[in-house]
Amino acid sequence: YCNEQIPKYFKHAGSVRKYLSTFQCKTIFSTWNRETYVEDLLKGDIGIIPIDLQNKFAAAKPVNKVNIMRMLGLPVVVTPTVAYKEAIREGIDGFLASNTQEWVNKLGYLIESANLREQIGKNGRERAFEEASFSKIWDQWLKVFLSLSGRKDECFPLRK
Repeated sequence: YCNEQIPKYFKHAGSVRKYLSTFQCKTIFSTWNRETYVEDLLKGDIGIIPIDLQNKFAAAKPVNKVNIMRMLGLPVVVTPTVAYKEAIREGIDGFLASNTQEWVNKLGYLIESANLREQIGKNGRERAFEEASFSKIWDQWLKVFLSLSGRKDECFPLRK
């Protein structure tokens, strides 16, 4: 599954597409639409998010799309942005790819091995739910608010 805008700036797209065609893979390019996003993702076996690191806005995107893909059990291959490098444990719950050869290799691993797709997808799903759970996010925001207010966690006795 890819966003249709990717080929416009993803410099490895031509090489990766050529490589994927040797496997007779169906690549879905779709315009992001919040009403159909999950349905579109469920049509795929691998989620990829190539990012143009020269575009500061794109390179600073959070992990929400990666986590959605992982929550759906899709193994992911993504460009190593700062956020994605923190979110992905290489080869355990996803893959990071910086150049054409890495994209080709890592997509190839997943294409060629249904077991690897399943294991990476399972690990990614577990990690995404763990990292993106309401209580985890609440705790992160609570730390921010407490640090800004100078108050201690004891101010929130109901949380314990």
